[in-house]
Amino acid sequence: MLSGGSLKEVKVRTPRERWAADSARSRLLFRKQLSDAVFKPEIKNPLKYGLRLDGGITWLALKLSGKQKKYQTFKAAIEAHEQEQLFAIRYNAPLVTRLTGLPDSAAYAFIRQNPMSRGFFETATELELMQWIRDRYRAWQSGRPDSGSGH
Repeated sequence: MLSGGSLKEVKVRTPRERWAADSARSRLLFRKQLSDAVFKPEIKNPLKYGLRLDGGITWLALKLSGKQKKYQTFKAAIEAHEQEQLFAIRYNAPLVTRLTGLPDSAAYAFIRQNPMSRGFFETATELELMQWIRDRYRAWQSGRPDSGSGH
């Protein structure tokens, strides 16, 4: 029996909101590595005579140690993972299975072999997305590459 207690407020987030929060959290967690991946020294002329190089030693240390290249690879992996998670919201195995009849493992293979462009993903309606999957499935099933696979 409950007596005089109160319930905490519960906020239900859409899958897109959860993705955005996860993305922001990971970018905050890895902010140093992500900023070092694109770090470049700045040349400044603050007093109109003479030059000042800000961050030159840091840039040189990152280059010589190989850390910048490692951080660039890490940044690319983070961005690819974020995009994969974003796409999984709408372009996922259950949807592919429902539209094509493929079992789960084949649906995942289909998704990997038929990547969707971010622009199309962002602008396509549900109907356009389903038609895109059906069109790619027909091309995939016949074994011929589809000319608009990046669409």
